[in-house]
Amino acid sequence: MSDFTDFRQYAETLMGVYAQCGAGPFLHRQVADFVPRQAIVRFACKNYFLRVQDRNGHRAREGPKVWRLHPYVVGLCRDRLGAAGGECRE
Repeated sequence: MSDFTDFRQYAETLMGVYAQCGAGPFLHRQVADFVPRQAIVRFACKNYFLRVQDRNGHRAREGPKVWRLHPYVVGLCRDRLGAAGGECRE
């Protein structure tokens, strides 16, 4: 489990994902213009991105991977937006 101490290092990219998709699920193609595929894997390994599961708790075996931001990262993004005077997206 990541302790998210390196959030500042990735804040610009993570804030971009949050601004684009909010706290909801997203596909790589939605954020591909500013998040390369290698970064998706890196963020997943550090638990910044979590795979979306169905209601039975299973990940899809086929098709595109659906991601979401870790709830703690969403909170960090909201805090940073609040400090900057920005609006939060749900």
